[in-house]
Amino acid sequence: MAETTRAQRRATASIWALAVGIAVVLTWAVLTLPGTLKAMGDPIAAGAAFGTLIGSSLLIAVVVWTALYVTVVARWAPQRGPIYFVILLGIAFWAEVAVVVVDAPVRILPPVNDRVQGGVALRGIRAAVTEARNAQHGGPSVDVRPTARGDAGVVEGAAKQLLAQVVADQKSYLAEISALGYPGFMAPERLAADRGLRTTRARLSQAQAIIQKYRALHGARLRGYRDGINQSSLSEPTKQQLVSQLDADYSARMAETDRLWDLEAQMFGEYQQAVEGLARAEGRWTARGHALVFYDHADLVAYNSHIQRAKSDAQAESALREANRVKVNNELSKLIDDNTRAQANGQ
Repeated sequence: MAETTRAQRRATASIWALAVGIAVVLTWAVLTLPGTLKAMGDPIAAGAAFGTLIGSSLLIAVVVWTALYVTVVARWAPQRGPIYFVILLGIAFWAEVAVVVVDAPVRILPPVNDRVQGGVALRGIRAAVTEARNAQHGGPSVDVRPTARGDAGVVEGAAKQLLAQVVADQKSYLAEISALGYPGFMAPERLAADRGLRTTRARLSQAQAIIQKYRALHGARLRGYRDGINQSSLSEPTKQQLVSQLDADYSARMAETDRLWDLEAQMFGEYQQAVEGLARAEGRWTARGHALVFYDHADLVAYNSHIQRAKSDAQAESALREANRVKVNNELSKLIDDNTRAQANGQ
């Protein structure tokens, strides 16, 4: 009975020694890692720092276990010494791994520098503008993921979302116009086959309705972008500054957009007037191959004038779109250059 009690006492003493060793190595892991990573501040050196942390923890485990083994374990349960030592080393190692996994994503990243992240965001938006242009011509869609962090990343993501929406709307608009049969329904043989030009007139009216629909949608997108910024996680000063800037720029941006839609509507308006002229001149024109033949010169002049003005509107719209794209790229490039100079000057 006494022997059993002594054996239990030995086992309890050795277990308590192991528990003390575990407590020490866990405390070391928690206390040393955050300070080391914070002082390091360089993500490239993370691997080396991790190795240093593991090495120091294993060294502490050896020192602590040596002291505990000599004072307690060797006396009460020497046969348990090797296995307890292995357990303690394993806990020391995996404790550091666990703390790194939890702590590193926050500690290893350098602090957000608004000026640096602003430059990252501007370059990301400029790349998205190019992606938007390419997407309109069959390229991949705009990548809406922000490349910057902090407030700059929120603004960048919102701007990319707006670009992606505008591109999607433009594609939808073109799809709806194409579904009407444009430009095929203006072909001479189709016009000649359309009795009373009723179908062509209806399709041109539908085109005007589609234009108004997407003109209104673009305005809603801009207002939605403002509301999104206003409801975002941005800091209040940044949010107020951006919303104020958007409000100031809204009229100018809408004027640019309205001019594009005006040209689109004018183009279809010229087609409508050309078709109305054909309707009034019924019996004085016909289609031969891919051309209209007029028996009255005045009808020919009137028709051609509307078609030429429609082509001029289309060319003006295309030129304005390109000018706007160049303007946006130039504005972004200037902001990026200003940002780079400010960083170089330590502002």
